[in-house]
Formats: sequence, C-alpha cells, structure tokens
Amino acid sequence: MTEVPMTADEAKWRARDDAHALAQAEEIKADPKRLDAAKGAARQMVEEETERLVGLKKAAGRPAPSSTPQRGNQRTTGISAPAGKGAKPGPRTQPSNFNVFRKI
Repeated sequence: MTEVPMTADEAKWRARDDAHALAQAEEIKADPKRLDAAKGAARQMVEEETERLVGLKKAAGRPAPSSTPQRGNQRTTGISAPAGKGAKPGPRTQPSNFNVFRKI
C-alpha cells in the first residue's frame, strides 16, 4: 500500500489533533473512575469486535478461532522447542536480522 504524501497544512493539523488526543489521554489517566470506565468500554469493544470477526470467518467458510488463545507456539513467540528425538524444525523460522517493522 502506497502512502500519499501529506501537505504541510495537513501535517500541521494532524499534529494539533494528535496533541489534543495526547492531552485527553493524560486527563483520562489522571482520573481513576474515568480510566476504569474507559477500560471497561475497551473490553466491551473487544467482545463486540470478536463476535463480528467470528461471523465474518463463518461467512468466509473459515473455522472460528478457539475461545482460548494458544500461547507459546513457535509462530507467535519465535522460540522453538528443544531438539529431541524426532524433532523437526518449525514451519516459519525467520532470519536473525528479520525486522517486522521495516517499511515495505
């Protein structure tokens, strides 16, 4: 995906908008009740989006994800199990200089 260059005026207004967002975030963090309410709303939004995505997966003919996330496998952590009898290399190993944040 190519990024359209931003004009100087657009960059100025984006920076101002970002500054307002940062100031608002600091206000929320300083108010424990407001912060708790925001966290609760975030949890609710995650549940709603998860339900929506499960529906999309079903519509696309793909199986829905399990209710419990699988942790510790090589695809998510990049750590392989110790080599033992019959051990095989993982399916997607990355080179040591792999940078997930590189610009494509």
